[in-house]
Parts: sequence; structure tokens; C-alpha cells
Amino acid sequence: MSQQPMYSARDLTEILIKHNDLHEGIYALNLEFQFGLGMMGPTPEQTLPSAIVSLARVGLNKVEVHATNTVDAAEVNPYSGAKKASKPRAVGKRKD
Repeated sequence: MSQQPMYSARDLTEILIKHNDLHEGIYALNLEFQFGLGMMGPTPEQTLPSAIVSLARVGLNKVEVHATNTVDAAEVNPYSGAKKASKPRAVGKRKD
């Protein structure tokens, strides 16, 4: 079995900047989590109070200052030629 690609927070930020055609601004990765609570265990007799953490959504936050994992869109996705800036594309939403 081959190794699947793995990405750091900075890598994902760069990928999302390019995917959304952003050319200026400083961005940080935004992760939205969901939490669930309940009684869980391997058998009904062994249930314990438990918590589940799920990654619900991933996006970008525009920030004012650089930090450890922030990315400057102008550096990783500069304007090319005379192409005008376009609006970011919606990800994960289809028109049927």
C-alpha cells in the first residue's frame, strides 16, 4: 500500500488560497469542529461517559498579522499577467 499525501496546516492554507484564486491578504486555516457527548463502550455493560470530536468544515480566515501558520496570498499565488481578480469559488456546493 502506498503512502497517501499528508499536508501541514500551512500546506492546506496555500492549497485553499490557490483554489479560491486569492492574490492578496494574509490567511490562516480555519477548522470548525463538532462535539458530541454520550454513553459509549465496547458492550452495553462497559459503557462510559464519552465524547466525540468531528472535523466539520475547513476554510480560511483573513488576518491582519503574520503568525506561525499564516500565509501571504501575494507570495504563494501572485497575479499572473493582466488577469483580473475573481471572486472566490464556493467549495462543496453544487447547483443541480
